[in-house]
Amino acid sequence: MELIREQSQEFLILVQEIKDKGYKMHEISQILGLHPPVLSGLCKTVIPAIIKPKVKSHSDEVAIDKAFDLVNNISKEKTIRNISSYIKTLKSVSNETVINQNSQFYDPYKKVIANSYETINSHFLGLYDCFTLSSNSNTIKHEPLLVSNNSLKKHVEVYKGNQHSQYPFEGFMFLCGSHMISMHLIDSRDDIQETGLIQLIQPFTRKFKLLRGIYLSLGFSKSPIARRIILTKAKSECSLDEFNEIPTKYYQKDDYPTDISKEIIDYISGENDLVECLILPHPTFDVQDLVREKSMVSKFRAEL
Repeated sequence: MELIREQSQEFLILVQEIKDKGYKMHEISQILGLHPPVLSGLCKTVIPAIIKPKVKSHSDEVAIDKAFDLVNNISKEKTIRNISSYIKTLKSVSNETVINQNSQFYDPYKKVIANSYETINSHFLGLYDCFTLSSNSNTIKHEPLLVSNNSLKKHVEVYKGNQHSQYPFEGFMFLCGSHMISMHLIDSRDDIQETGLIQLIQPFTRKFKLLRGIYLSLGFSKSPIARRIILTKAKSECSLDEFNEIPTKYYQKDDYPTDISKEIIDYISGENDLVECLILPHPTFDVQDLVREKSMVSKFRAEL
């Protein structure tokens, strides 16, 4: 249990660092998706008792159990399971740098994000069921997607997939005029930095049941792939803890749960609903590469 003790100490240090930068405890709670009393109980009671147990004769396991027994509103299992992700989030905030305000690249993003904030915050927050065709097999991928308000930074955050997903992404979201919704994503795993882009058609009514569009990312062959994507609204409010408990599922085109509409499955999994580029092993760098690539794509998809 030495790892738990080290993680607990790191968690406490990071919380203090962020407080020193001017963040309030209720703001840090919002960042972590925890209720303020839970964060307060962790920092003031549970974690200090884990780091320095009062009775040193107890085993590590008993000491940790007794630390959590000191409060009645904090789950030991959930805390231990999620502490790594809490630390990662806190590090991100602690290491946050201010983007150059004079940057010609950043200024347009800053403007559209600011202009979109109120509309998205009013109508698009919540938990969604996300449906796409898997990039490495002819199966339907069903994963959670969370649109969450970050009132501290005045922008909306997007989480596609979670700690149970093979490919978790996170990023930001803004409106492109009156017609499009744009989600810019980056792989949230430490060792891999892939990106994704979701472009959705903005609904003409705020009482929408689903959003549809195109998802552009890297496929199984690590080359660009575009496919249709459907988001159906599951609920308007969802904490990060609750979101992280939702599994990613895969279905065959002819074998999926009855509560999922056949129209959704058909919409994302048709013959022409996925476009993929492949890296040629011996490119000639002329138009013949185009013929070879399309032939390779056809064979590759047929074998899945």
